[in-house]
Amino acid sequence: MSKAPPSWKDVLKISSGVVIASQAVFGVQLLISQYFIKEHMGTEIGKFKEELKAELKELKGDVREWVKEIREGTKEIKEGMKEIKEGMKEMREEMHAINAKQDETNKTLQDLLQKKQGWSWW
Repeated sequence: MSKAPPSWKDVLKISSGVVIASQAVFGVQLLISQYFIKEHMGTEIGKFKEELKAELKELKGDVREWVKEIREGTKEIKEGMKEIKEGMKEMREEMHAINAKQDETNKTLQDLLQKKQGWSWW
């Protein structure tokens, strides 16, 4: 006794059932993977977040130290500039004194030369 082939309605019902079943399996797989991703990533993200917080605290401390060093360096530079200005002022005064002394020496030499030669410019 041979069986009759299934009708197209029976094939449609079977194929619809297979599609629905495969979609259900895919949905379950998706839910399972989302759950594991969420659990795993949540843990990893939490660890990463804590690491970032620790690094940020460390960087804040470093930045505060750098700012302190920069302020101290700036203060030293200002003091150095002040010393340089004072030194330049002293050098200017010394140069004026040297120039005045040189003018006086030149005048004395000129007077001596004029007396020796017996004449004067004025």
